[in-house]
Amino acid sequence: MLNLILPGHSTRNREELKSISSFLSEKDLEVTAHEWLHWQDETLKFDMDSEIELVLSEIKGRDKVGIIAKSIGTRVAVNLLDVMQFEPVYLLLMGLPIKRATEKTRNLYLPRLKNYSGKIFVVQNEKDPLGSIQDVQNFLQGIDYTEFVVENSTHRYNYPELVFNIVSDVLNKEND
Repeated sequence: MLNLILPGHSTRNREELKSISSFLSEKDLEVTAHEWLHWQDETLKFDMDSEIELVLSEIKGRDKVGIIAKSIGTRVAVNLLDVMQFEPVYLLLMGLPIKRATEKTRNLYLPRLKNYSGKIFVVQNEKDPLGSIQDVQNFLQGIDYTEFVVENSTHRYNYPELVFNIVSDVLNKEND
Protein backbone atom coordinates (compact mmCIF):
# COMPACT_ATOMS: atom_id res chain seq x y z
CA MET A 1 0.00 0.00 0.00
CA LEU A 2 1.17 3.52 -0.82
CA ASN A 3 1.16 6.00 2.07
CA LEU A 4 0.60 9.49 0.67
CA ILE A 5 1.69 12.42 2.84
CA LEU A 6 0.08 15.83 2.29
CA PRO A 7 1.87 18.45 4.44
CA GLY A 8 0.89 21.81 5.86
CA HIS A 9 0.90 24.93 3.68
CA SER A 10 4.11 26.70 4.67
CA THR A 11 7.58 25.60 3.55
CA ARG A 12 8.33 25.29 7.28
CA ASN A 13 6.38 22.02 7.00
CA ARG A 14 9.03 20.55 4.71
CA GLU A 15 11.04 19.41 7.75
CA GLU A 16 8.01 17.53 9.16
CA LEU A 17 7.29 16.01 5.75
CA LYS A 18 10.86 14.75 5.38
CA SER A 19 11.03 13.50 8.95
CA ILE A 20 7.81 11.49 8.74
CA SER A 21 8.41 10.19 5.21
CA SER A 22 11.99 9.14 6.05
CA PHE A 23 10.87 7.37 9.21
CA LEU A 24 8.13 5.45 7.37
CA SER A 25 10.51 4.58 4.51
CA GLU A 26 13.13 3.31 6.97
CA LYS A 27 10.41 1.00 8.32
CA ASP A 28 9.92 -0.39 4.79
CA LEU A 29 6.66 1.39 4.09
CA GLU A 30 6.05 2.77 0.63
CA VAL A 31 5.69 6.55 0.80
CA THR A 32 4.95 9.42 -1.54
CA ALA A 33 5.77 12.75 0.13
CA HIS A 34 3.87 15.41 -1.81
CA GLU A 35 5.45 18.86 -2.07
CA TRP A 36 3.12 21.73 -2.89
CA LEU A 37 3.70 23.57 -6.15
CA HIS A 38 4.22 26.88 -4.32
CA TRP A 39 7.11 25.30 -2.40
CA GLN A 40 8.93 24.77 -5.68
CA ASP A 41 7.99 28.13 -7.22
CA GLU A 42 7.41 30.89 -4.68
CA THR A 43 5.66 33.05 -7.28
CA LEU A 44 2.74 30.59 -7.23
CA LYS A 45 -0.14 30.65 -4.78
CA PHE A 46 -1.70 27.51 -3.38
CA ASP A 47 -4.25 26.22 -5.91
CA MET A 48 -6.47 23.36 -4.76
CA ASP A 49 -7.37 22.13 -8.26
CA SER A 50 -3.74 22.05 -9.43
CA GLU A 51 -2.63 20.23 -6.29
CA ILE A 52 -5.41 17.64 -6.60
CA GLU A 53 -4.49 17.03 -10.24
CA LEU A 54 -0.83 16.57 -9.27
CA VAL A 55 -1.68 14.23 -6.38
CA LEU A 56 -3.89 12.14 -8.65
CA SER A 57 -0.98 11.78 -11.08
CA GLU A 58 1.28 10.69 -8.18
CA ILE A 59 -1.09 7.89 -7.16
CA LYS A 60 -2.19 6.88 -10.67
CA GLY A 61 -2.28 3.12 -11.14
CA ARG A 62 -2.49 2.46 -7.42
CA ASP A 63 -5.49 0.70 -5.90
CA LYS A 64 -4.48 0.87 -2.22
CA VAL A 65 -3.53 4.22 -0.77
CA GLY A 66 -3.59 5.61 2.75
CA ILE A 67 -3.51 9.36 3.30
CA ILE A 68 -1.57 11.17 6.01
CA ALA A 69 -2.43 14.88 5.97
CA LYS A 70 -1.64 17.95 8.04
CA SER A 71 -3.49 21.27 8.15
CA ILE A 72 -4.23 22.38 4.57
CA GLY A 73 -3.31 18.85 3.53
CA THR A 74 -6.47 17.70 5.33
CA ARG A 75 -8.51 19.94 3.03
CA VAL A 76 -6.83 18.39 0.00
CA ALA A 77 -7.45 14.92 1.45
CA VAL A 78 -11.19 15.43 1.87
CA ASN A 79 -11.43 16.94 -1.61
CA LEU A 80 -9.64 13.86 -2.99
CA LEU A 81 -12.46 11.69 -1.65
CA ASP A 82 -14.66 13.14 -4.41
CA VAL A 83 -12.31 12.38 -7.30
CA MET A 84 -10.33 9.26 -6.45
CA GLN A 85 -11.29 6.07 -8.30
CA PHE A 86 -11.39 4.23 -4.94
CA GLU A 87 -11.55 5.04 -1.26
CA PRO A 88 -8.29 5.42 0.62
CA VAL A 89 -7.68 2.63 3.15
CA TYR A 90 -7.29 5.21 5.90
CA LEU A 91 -7.22 8.95 6.54
CA LEU A 92 -4.81 10.20 9.19
CA LEU A 93 -5.65 13.87 9.75
CA MET A 94 -3.25 15.99 11.81
CA GLY A 95 -3.62 19.58 12.91
CA LEU A 96 -7.13 20.14 11.62
CA PRO A 97 -7.28 23.92 11.03
CA ILE A 98 -10.83 24.50 12.21
CA LYS A 99 -10.50 27.17 14.95
CA ARG A 100 -12.79 29.54 13.08
CA ALA A 101 -14.62 27.02 10.94
CA THR A 102 -17.10 28.63 8.59
CA GLU A 103 -20.15 26.97 7.10
CA LYS A 104 -18.08 26.44 3.94
CA THR A 105 -15.45 24.56 5.96
CA ARG A 106 -18.11 22.43 7.63
CA ASN A 107 -19.63 21.66 4.22
CA LEU A 108 -16.21 20.66 2.91
CA TYR A 109 -15.26 18.26 5.69
CA LEU A 110 -18.35 16.86 7.35
CA PRO A 111 -20.36 15.33 4.47
CA ARG A 112 -17.24 13.74 2.96
CA LEU A 113 -16.04 12.33 6.27
CA LYS A 114 -19.53 11.00 7.12
CA ASN A 115 -19.71 9.20 3.76
CA TYR A 116 -16.19 7.80 4.00
CA SER A 117 -16.21 4.14 5.04
CA GLY A 118 -12.50 3.70 5.83
CA LYS A 119 -10.73 4.34 9.11
CA ILE A 120 -10.28 7.95 10.22
CA PHE A 121 -7.57 8.90 12.70
CA VAL A 122 -7.13 12.39 14.10
CA VAL A 123 -3.91 13.57 15.72
CA GLN A 124 -4.41 16.96 17.32
CA ASN A 125 -2.24 18.98 19.65
CA GLU A 126 -4.23 19.68 22.79
CA LYS A 127 -3.92 23.45 22.46
CA ASP A 128 -3.17 23.89 18.76
CA PRO A 129 -3.81 27.60 17.99
CA LEU A 130 -5.57 26.65 14.73
CA GLY A 131 -7.87 24.19 16.49
CA SER A 132 -7.63 22.75 19.97
CA ILE A 133 -8.67 19.19 20.69
CA GLN A 134 -11.92 20.59 22.12
CA ASP A 135 -12.55 22.51 18.88
CA VAL A 136 -11.92 19.33 16.88
CA GLN A 137 -14.20 17.21 19.08
CA ASN A 138 -17.01 19.75 18.67
CA PHE A 139 -16.41 20.04 14.92
CA LEU A 140 -16.34 16.29 14.28
CA GLN A 141 -19.46 15.40 16.27
CA GLY A 142 -21.22 12.55 14.50
CA ILE A 143 -18.05 11.38 12.69
CA ASP A 144 -16.56 8.00 13.60
CA TYR A 145 -12.85 8.51 14.23
CA THR A 146 -10.03 7.50 16.55
CA GLU A 147 -8.41 10.38 18.38
CA PHE A 148 -4.81 10.88 19.47
CA VAL A 149 -4.19 13.95 21.63
CA VAL A 150 -0.67 15.29 22.02
CA GLU A 151 0.13 17.61 24.91
CA ASN A 152 1.42 20.53 22.87
CA SER A 153 0.32 24.12 22.21
CA THR A 154 1.76 24.58 18.70
CA HIS A 155 0.70 23.75 15.14
CA ARG A 156 3.81 21.58 14.66
CA TYR A 157 3.22 17.86 14.03
CA ASN A 158 6.60 16.20 13.72
CA TYR A 159 5.47 12.87 15.19
CA PRO A 160 6.98 10.19 12.92
CA GLU A 161 6.80 7.40 15.50
CA LEU A 162 3.13 8.08 16.30
CA VAL A 163 2.30 8.19 12.58
CA PHE A 164 4.18 4.92 12.04
CA ASN A 165 2.35 3.23 14.93
CA ILE A 166 -1.05 4.27 13.56
CA VAL A 167 -0.21 3.22 9.98
CA SER A 168 1.37 -0.08 11.00
CA ASP A 169 -1.71 -0.91 13.09
CA VAL A 170 -3.88 -0.33 9.99
CA LEU A 171 -1.57 -2.51 7.90
CA ASN A 172 -1.56 -5.29 10.49
CA LYS A 173 -5.38 -5.32 10.51
CA GLU A 174 -5.43 -5.28 6.69
CA ASN A 175 -3.25 -8.41 6.65
CA ASP A 176 -5.29 -10.32 9.26
